[in-house]
Amino acid sequence: MLKILGVSKFVSFAYIWTQPAWNNEKEVGSLEMILIDEQGKKIHATIKKAIPKFKNMLQEFQYYLITNFNVGDATSKFMMVDNESNINFYRNTSIRSCTNPVDYGNGLTFTPFSDIANFKVVTKFPIDIIAEIAARGKIDNYTKDNKETVRLQLHLTDLDGILLNCTLWGDFATQVDNFLSDPKTVGRVVIIIQLAKLRIWNAEPQLGYCLYGTRILLNSAETEDFKNRLIAKDGVRPCDVTYKVPFILQEEAVSAPADWTKHMDRTDINELQDIKNDTVCLVYATIRALQSEHNWYYLAHRKCNRIAQTVEEVDLTNVDYFNTENHPYHCENCKEFVSDVLARYYLIIHVI
Repeated sequence: MLKILGVSKFVSFAYIWTQPAWNNEKEVGSLEMILIDEQGKKIHATIKKAIPKFKNMLQEFQYYLITNFNVGDATSKFMMVDNESNINFYRNTSIRSCTNPVDYGNGLTFTPFSDIANFKVVTKFPIDIIAEIAARGKIDNYTKDNKETVRLQLHLTDLDGILLNCTLWGDFATQVDNFLSDPKTVGRVVIIIQLAKLRIWNAEPQLGYCLYGTRILLNSAETEDFKNRLIAKDGVRPCDVTYKVPFILQEEAVSAPADWTKHMDRTDINELQDIKNDTVCLVYATIRALQSEHNWYYLAHRKCNRIAQTVEEVDLTNVDYFNTENHPYHCENCKEFVSDVLARYYLIIHVI
């Protein structure tokens, strides 16, 4: 919670957006803001009855002294920041610009993909994420809540190669699709989703957006550090000067090598023995035989993607956390009995 000193506070307006009126989407119902103090603490602020007074006065990343405001409890089930309080401005609230501002930061706090993938993120609050767009779907028309809109699927990866699915709707989908479709957009694309909403769909984490509050940045100044670390990890690829984000390969489509192989180094089996460091490459080989004495799939716990065994297969001698009712599988990695499993394919082949 922000430490309020009397009735005045120095803050930076990190993000400002408008929320439509509940009974008329064409009218502005409130001015919403995220404020940051000198300690980097965030709080959500709202202006409802004095919008004309403040709307043209406030600017993002500017520093102000605010006086005569109210701090109350945040009552929404889905809050915009991790703070149990929020600020309300009134007509007599005073805002004065600071002449010698101090840098309080841009308000972006990126959540690691590893925390998302391992279900360590509280879904009550939106999150900020930064990632490379590894693949994109085709924008398509969709009916949602009896309204016609458009939808775009994205595959996002972080610096560790962890992949997450993201679905964008409406103007956000159009914004990203237009950027990726622009002939001038070449090379790797880094996306920032500020105030992204995390959902769990079919036992998998799914990134989306908060209505009206989300902001998307593409290859902006805020992405430069991430992109530099991406290049430091993978090196500058010869194809980067012409690379376009590939489309997600559909299950019914024939694999198109140009979509996903053009940015990979090609090698053969003999050259693999000379590779000393971790790398991603494309290996050309001929399948000589399929090893059939092993199962061609295994059951995995959805939460961690590690092997899940049936209760009958597990040695329960040293297990002291029994909960087998309606949980017929055991995950050794998570140390728990589970029911949410899925088949993972595992083929052993001999190549030449």
